[in-house]
Amino acid sequence: MVCNYYPKCPEPECTLGVGSHTDPGWITALMQDDVTGLQVLHEDRWVTVKPIPHALVINPGDVLQILSNGKYKSAEHRATVSGSSDRISVGTTYGPSLNTIIRPAPELLLKGCKPVYREIVYKEYMEMILSGSLEDKCLLDFHRLEIH
Repeated sequence: MVCNYYPKCPEPECTLGVGSHTDPGWITALMQDDVTGLQVLHEDRWVTVKPIPHALVINPGDVLQILSNGKYKSAEHRATVSGSSDRISVGTTYGPSLNTIIRPAPELLLKGCKPVYREIVYKEYMEMILSGSLEDKCLLDFHRLEIH
């Protein structure tokens, strides 16, 4: 669970609350207050997600993208700050146990279709994210197999 507090900023166009990223788990449930700030990348354009009272935003994560062999996409998103109001959000990411091997589900691979992602133990996946060793590269792209 991650609790985020974004104080109002006199020059919101000069900063981001949280930079662009995807979430590592299956899904993330996000509770927002009534201040806009969540943006999702859609067709190479940042789209603001309007908060709906008493509703959760559900983001698909990296594990779902790997499990589905790329059929479902991990939601790339970011948070902006407001020039007039403080903002609060609470996100809970749900993922497998750390010793789980994540890979495309064999049942989802069509006859003759090859896996798009290599398998990895979820703990190793999380360690790579937390270490910062990817130098701003997308971890999903790092684990994508070369298909000829």
